[in-house]
Amino acid sequence: MNINSKIDLLSISSDAFFMKKSLYFREGVESSNLKEHLSNTVIDFPKDNDKRFSEIRAKTLVGEVIPAFRIAQWKADNYPTIIYHHGALEEAYDHSFQRIFPTQMVRIPVNFIVVRSPYYEKSRDFKSGIRNLDNYTALLATSTELIEHLVTMVKGIGSKSVTVAGSDMGGFISNIHHTYFNSADYYKPCLAGTSIDDAFLNTAYSKLMSPMALNNKKKIREVLNFEEDFSIVDNSNVYPLLARHDQFIDMDRQKKFYKNENVTIIDKGHITGAMSLRPLRQHILKFVYDYGKE
Repeated sequence: MNINSKIDLLSISSDAFFMKKSLYFREGVESSNLKEHLSNTVIDFPKDNDKRFSEIRAKTLVGEVIPAFRIAQWKADNYPTIIYHHGALEEAYDHSFQRIFPTQMVRIPVNFIVVRSPYYEKSRDFKSGIRNLDNYTALLATSTELIEHLVTMVKGIGSKSVTVAGSDMGGFISNIHHTYFNSADYYKPCLAGTSIDDAFLNTAYSKLMSPMALNNKKKIREVLNFEEDFSIVDNSNVYPLLARHDQFIDMDRQKKFYKNENVTIIDKGHITGAMSLRPLRQHILKFVYDYGKE
């Protein structure tokens, strides 16, 4: 087995040990599907001028939840904007963003906005949030709706172009936004695809699933899978990055819905791929800014 694959398996075994009382969907798999959640999520987007960091109230099918966004850098209203969404299990919602785009990257003439999904205020909130499938689907829908508000906002003030990007869970959310809104200019899903159910149930990530989840695969697919909807949209503006040895995201399964000519494949696993900061940075900036000039 490739060393990248081994690192993935070691990592997920460690996560499974520490999450043994907080597994995904341990209390229930009944849920409205993703499209129903999207149709029934209403966000109270702020009207004030100070949006450096804003927690948002969102009404969803599971009640009120609190997503947030942070303007990490704003160069000018007419500059290109990148909206970035974090991955699953990030202790700090902007941890991966800060590693990919550290402080010294501020010279890049790009606006950056980081999105925090519901249940990520604190780690214990996420563990509580994933106790049932309905909550998790509301999380996906809320982040997607918030991204749409942000795309509308930055386009309204003149941003040259808008890119929606994310890694792992954030990559899936990027694809959901593309599927049901497609209002950004570019989409850069990293280490993700369109089959969240497959990642949960048929990869090493299944170690984090509860017995109830593993016994209800059909239900989880019905709620979370959006492959068919994705396939009927023009995907020419979607530029995915996948890892050849990823044990959480099956490369062959996920890439079959992408345009082959748009896919970037790195010779890494999921964990080592997430640690490949320069390739991730170059990929997200492609078409937005020529990072090679720096």
